[in-house]
Amino acid sequence: MAVGARAHEIVKMIVGQGLKLTLIGVLVGFLGAIAVAHLLKAMLFEVTMWDAFTFGAIGLLVICLAILASYIPGGRATRIDPLTAMKHE
Repeated sequence: MAVGARAHEIVKMIVGQGLKLTLIGVLVGFLGAIAVAHLLKAMLFEVTMWDAFTFGAIGLLVICLAILASYIPGGRATRIDPLTAMKHE
């Protein structure tokens, strides 16, 4: 904000960075879950190895929580006085 950024741009940047990391984590987690489900397919009763609802619901929940978890610090960052923040850096 000290160099001309607006409050919504700061929040957008922080949420975007958090969302990018979250999407990478969800993708890695999805691939890991598929691998583990493949290894445990003999123990999965009445559930297919490709349970799309469960994978989708958990992925969506994690993404929503990550957006919320990024939005809160982003909002706080916009309320800090730029001169005070620059003095502490």
